[in-house]
Amino acid sequence: MRLVLLTLLIPVFSLFSQTISFQTTNGFAEEYNTELQTYNLIYDLEFNISEIRKINVYNNGVVLRMKNGNNIRFDAYNPETNEVSQFKYYTYNPEQVLNIQNSTPNSFLLFPNPVEDIVFISFNSASLVSYHCRIYDVKGNLVVEKELGLRTGDFLESVSVKKLASGTYFIQLEGGKYSSFKQIIKK
Repeated sequence: MRLVLLTLLIPVFSLFSQTISFQTTNGFAEEYNTELQTYNLIYDLEFNISEIRKINVYNNGVVLRMKNGNNIRFDAYNPETNEVSQFKYYTYNPEQVLNIQNSTPNSFLLFPNPVEDIVFISFNSASLVSYHCRIYDVKGNLVVEKELGLRTGDFLESVSVKKLASGTYFIQLEGGKYSSFKQIIKK
């Protein structure tokens, strides 16, 4: 099982209320309360970033390590209905700080930034289009290229930048007639 560890470093006294939302197949997850040593199903799957210590991303699931010590699993079982709710994807939205709804159909977000090893690209495609991700250095040299394939709807992809030297880079997301660049800082 491959484990990717995403650590979010957000100031505790941030004036922003950045959120991360999770989607599951049946709309619920399971929270383990470390103090009471109990499991509870939860249905509100949107969290303030400042409440999260770590996000562990596995092949087929995600576990949130909360600052209060609790853990939240997104692959969960409801014994009352016999439903299994499995992790689908998550979306980080720093622009929610200003209550701006991102109406550009193919706009994309990058996080974390600055980045150490892995940068996540989150975007929404209104129609089925083949996407490519390219990373350029400040001189315009192509240093990383990744084919993302045909995508429609919400999408999250990880791109390794581990082998890149520290510095400024530009990520291009391109699909169909859409092309956009965003800057990242590699630690």
